[in-house]
Amino acid sequence: MKNQKSKTTSILAKVLICVMVLGIAQTVLAATVHYNDGSTVGSSAEWQAWTEEWKSVAVDFTKVSLTPGTNETELNFAWYSKDDGKPATPVVHFGTSKTDLQSFTGTSSTVDTSLTNKVAYVYNHVVITGLKENTTYYYTVEKNGVQTDPATYKTGSFSTVRMLYVGDPQIGASKGQPQGSDKLVADSGVANTAARNDSFGWNRTLEIATVQNPDLNFMISAGDQVNKTGNPKEEEYAGYLYPEVLSGLPVATTIGNHDSLNPDYTYHFNNPNATNYGVTQAGGDYYYSYGDGLFIVLNTNNYNGAEHEKAIAEAVSSDPDATWRVVTIH
Repeated sequence: MKNQKSKTTSILAKVLICVMVLGIAQTVLAATVHYNDGSTVGSSAEWQAWTEEWKSVAVDFTKVSLTPGTNETELNFAWYSKDDGKPATPVVHFGTSKTDLQSFTGTSSTVDTSLTNKVAYVYNHVVITGLKENTTYYYTVEKNGVQTDPATYKTGSFSTVRMLYVGDPQIGASKGQPQGSDKLVADSGVANTAARNDSFGWNRTLEIATVQNPDLNFMISAGDQVNKTGNPKEEEYAGYLYPEVLSGLPVATTIGNHDSLNPDYTYHFNNPNATNYGVTQAGGDYYYSYGDGLFIVLNTNNYNGAEHEKAIAEAVSSDPDATWRVVTIH
């Protein structure tokens, strides 16, 4: 039995390493080549309205992100709030009635100001527990003690799970592409016209996808939520988190090579069961269960196959009876 276990472990490690190598090769070969000029999509009035709205979107780093919890009865929240000298308030008010919300308190810590043009922010992480299936909930979050307007979150079936899968949203990746007589650029803040273009398309994509695929439980993103690598890119995260769809749709994000080299990813996404395996500046491997499925998310920007093997083993032991095991890598 011991020899068989050792053999199985060896095979698992070799398979994982092969998958990682293939993924690395595909990342190198499959650079972002697909491009849509936002100004030619939809109506001209829609694009003109967006270019005006982008001026406020690009400088609002406080959008809320939802992430699946450790299982279907939990939901994770993350958001920024400005550090204005007052105590941080990492609180979500959550419940089935807008007038009777339960308070859930989490944790907060400082954001690296080198990523936010020296403006001080804190990031807030909160976990909601006790969710029931097929139920409509409402929530607000506190930013410096002030509650946001109520948003709606609906759970689906816990036994028939529906997921939306996306890859490389990569807000800002259209830099260098033509737009009219100019080219899109990846400058900072509002001047990041590539992020402006891609945020417009990302929002349209999610609106269309969720109309065509209603009653989703959550979404899986296979990495590269943003484009700038190792540089400040809060306007790209602002564009990624802008769509109204995301206020009611949790996303299990994967750390891509463009996400990997800053801690901002860990600020914006409150991943469940975060491990110390496969760690880069953006965090490491994590996992969660949903219905009959066990979902394992590996940060393959860290090439240590032995660590990923440990993360997989930890995840499997947390839900040994899962019917499905789904692994996401970038």
